[in-house]
Amino acid sequence: MTEQPHGPKVVHLAMAERGLELSPAHDLIVSSGIVAGRDAFSQLMGGPEEQRPTAIICGTDEIALGIMSEASERGIDIPRALSVIGFNDSSFSAVLSPPLTTIRVDADEIGKSSALALLNLMGAKTMVQVTRITPELVLRGTVAPPDKL
Repeated sequence: MTEQPHGPKVVHLAMAERGLELSPAHDLIVSSGIVAGRDAFSQLMGGPEEQRPTAIICGTDEIALGIMSEASERGIDIPRALSVIGFNDSSFSAVLSPPLTTIRVDADEIGKSSALALLNLMGAKTMVQVTRITPELVLRGTVAPPDKL
């Protein structure tokens, strides 16, 4: 069985399919939370202007909120100058200004699949099961084509 790419690998593959590449300096792993997003923003935008990203994809909506907060404090317009995407479609995402574009996963489906897998293990069924849960891109107000490339 071939392992399917997930997480950051998917982002790298999607970018490569479009002729884009992610600078290693922009591929950050941070803790979760708003403060982590603010700190990540400082790292990402600390270099020369021509090397700064035009879009940031965050592992959580909370990190994206930190990115947006720091961008606002520095006068960087989202989405005109910087696009931001979160993950999880948190309850606050739709009420931010601008509303956060995010990736929604069906948490109920994840829970059901996990419970079924656990019940199968408890019943001594040792089969391998792959469950695919398709995420959904929820387009809101934090993405736009960059002003300049």
